[in-house]
Amino acid sequence: MYALLSAAPVVQGQTAGTEMFLLAPLALSLWLTARGVRSSGRSRRASLILAGICGAAACWIKQPAVLPLLLAPLAIVVHHGRLVARTRNDLGWWLAGGLGLSALVLGYFAWQVGLRTFYFWSFATKLNYYGGKTEWYYFFSKFKEGVPDHALPVLLGLAGTALLIYWRHPRAWALPVFVVLSVPATWQGPYFYYHYFALLTPALALLGGAGLSALQAVRFVDRGAAGRTAFACAAGGLLLVCALAAPMRQEDRISPWTHGGHEAAAEWLKAHAEPGAYALPLFTRSQILAMAELRLPHRYPAFYTIHNDFERSAQYQLEMIADIKRHAPRFLLYAPNLDGEFRAPGDQSTAFADYADHLRAEVFAPAAYVVRARGESSRRREAYEALTPEAYEEDPEAYEVVYAILERRKDREP
Repeated sequence: MYALLSAAPVVQGQTAGTEMFLLAPLALSLWLTARGVRSSGRSRRASLILAGICGAAACWIKQPAVLPLLLAPLAIVVHHGRLVARTRNDLGWWLAGGLGLSALVLGYFAWQVGLRTFYFWSFATKLNYYGGKTEWYYFFSKFKEGVPDHALPVLLGLAGTALLIYWRHPRAWALPVFVVLSVPATWQGPYFYYHYFALLTPALALLGGAGLSALQAVRFVDRGAAGRTAFACAAGGLLLVCALAAPMRQEDRISPWTHGGHEAAAEWLKAHAEPGAYALPLFTRSQILAMAELRLPHRYPAFYTIHNDFERSAQYQLEMIADIKRHAPRFLLYAPNLDGEFRAPGDQSTAFADYADHLRAEVFAPAAYVVRARGESSRRREAYEALTPEAYEEDPEAYEVVYAILERRKDREP
């Protein structure tokens, strides 16, 4: 069930999202917690310590993991029934693993860059982003797009949870609680990007797996109360899924963040640049360089952290400019529809925006345009192609430029 969900087109589309990296340690932490409370002696302590380590790793990868991770200490308390000495010991071993890894993380970054810089990049920038106005329309819109890929475990889970609660299974509470804890973890900032919903994967996998197991124990021909309850939940859920998913086309279920524009740009760069060379993406996706086997010429791949009202953004902009001058990238890549990202109200400094304008106007010249024919779906990879400037200029109204690729003039230095 976990494998089925982790391959969902909408969620898996953004494979560079940090959510994809935290799912494994999050799931391992919960599994080790369950294993630990049912073990004894050294196996019990080792499992709980490892569970805490995995849980801390998930949270350090991305902080929203702390919400679904709360199921682990909650399960320890519920397993023992009350806060007895064994409960405190188990919680202590679990916390020891988590705090131990956290101490190593903090110590390493304090030694490398200092705790103030570590706090800025790991917390301050995130809090600034999360503090924007929440657009709930995006949440419901993108939740709806994920329905076809998550329908099976949800339907099984609704039916199975109803059965387990009806049978008074001692751990049935964990299924809905895990889902309830995981849903708020997707509320990261105002726009609810598709990959945020990957945090639902462990909860829905457990929900669906437990539901399938419970349904296998039911003979519907008996038409008992349990069977009727499960059937009603599954049938009601199926009707809801059909109502939500019916208007969708297949390509609508693919995340637009990994559309063919990325691939077309990466293929062009890979064909025209030496492996390991430097290329500069301006306010756009740095993973294009990984696809093209090229290198970033500066130390700050997340552009939004160097402008707006972020603390010390002026310093970071000067550091970025110095890096670019030192590495002298051959190619420059930017998305024309994101020109507004170069400057924003409240910028502490416009040094990098001014420098970017200088690069595009005087140092680099157009080498190719990654385009999509107007009217084509943005989610069809086949809709994108790279054109020479001459081919594009023959009929510019026929295309929407997704990326402009510029090459450094031979007589200019950045």
